[in-house]
Amino acid sequence: MSKRFAVTVALVALANVLAPPHPHAQLIPSKTPFDQLYKDYAGGDYDAITRALPSARSLAVLQAPSDSGKLRKWLGNKWDRTKAVFILEFAGAEAQFAPGAAITALSEGRLFIISRPTPLGQSPEDDAFELAWHNGAMAMLEDRMFVSTQELYLDTIQRRYTPLPGAPAVALDPRFALHRAVAQEQKCWNDQSNIMTTPSAVAGLPAATSGSGAGNVTVQGSAQVMDPGQLRLPGTPPTEIMTRRMCLAEGVRRYGLAAAAPATAIEAFTRGAWMQYQLGAYPDALRTIERAGTTEDAELTYWTQLFRARILDGLERFTDAEHAYRAALAVRPAAQSAGVGLALTLFKLDRVADARAAAMAARQQPPDTVDPWWTYLGADARFIPRWRAELRLAIGQK
Repeated sequence: MSKRFAVTVALVALANVLAPPHPHAQLIPSKTPFDQLYKDYAGGDYDAITRALPSARSLAVLQAPSDSGKLRKWLGNKWDRTKAVFILEFAGAEAQFAPGAAITALSEGRLFIISRPTPLGQSPEDDAFELAWHNGAMAMLEDRMFVSTQELYLDTIQRRYTPLPGAPAVALDPRFALHRAVAQEQKCWNDQSNIMTTPSAVAGLPAATSGSGAGNVTVQGSAQVMDPGQLRLPGTPPTEIMTRRMCLAEGVRRYGLAAAAPATAIEAFTRGAWMQYQLGAYPDALRTIERAGTTEDAELTYWTQLFRARILDGLERFTDAEHAYRAALAVRPAAQSAGVGLALTLFKLDRVADARAAAMAARQQPPDTVDPWWTYLGADARFIPRWRAELRLAIGQK
């Protein structure tokens, strides 16, 4: 090799190093920790998301796509069940650190799954997968009490399951009617800091009247005929009281609709009765909750018995209330809400020694006890593990 040739080779090599990269090379995205996380998940490591998100800082380190455009690009146009389930689980994990980003992830995931190539009604397997995904998403939203997002999600689902002319008819799962009622109940709860909430506060208000069930309740004194002077409490504007009552009454109406389907009737009657109780309509509430049958859902059984006891207490039927509290404790012996309720009821029955024993038992429960009352407002959040398992099974068998 001549000296001149060696110099030429060296200059060419140096020019290649110093030259700007090819324009198309800049279009190739570099891999991020988020991409690696998905790779691990797709490989069957379903616990990778939990390990990767122990804190808010870890979310930033992942460099996950956070806005709609980037998420849509990441999901792509090719239908992929694994990506659908991954983004659902990731949204659930990031909700505790970045609620807005989680909502965006659920929204884009919903668009991804309803854009799948197989139309509704043509594949029972794909339809079941999509239904499980929607239920899982709604459960996550209920767990975080994102009421406005729940309503928007349900509006989308309503349109999704309304078939176009000539398309196969696909029934809307009755659980979505229950989801709609839960959203209203959570709304009333979220608003309670600004308006009247307790049954004792409505004790002097006009009573509610009803037909035979949760959906037939008509609160006396609608916005058209209500006399604000009758409802006003010291320091409480009458418009706020009306808002509270109307919110609860709408929840009762929605639970009445959900009660029409056998699959959701028990929970709808139970929840509807609890809202009637909050309206001070104790006789109506009792009639409604007596229509709730038996179920293998232990948490729902506990709620039914707990609310029946509270309603009976409101009617001053203390002996019957005691039996209902004990029925609730038979399902969850360590639950403090029923234990404290039982103690108070026994005091009202002048059974002081029994009341003290019940109060002591309620205070001496293990520190890791989970009272089903604490999970009541989360509604279908209790089913997240089940739906997650169904979805993981579906992608494992694809």
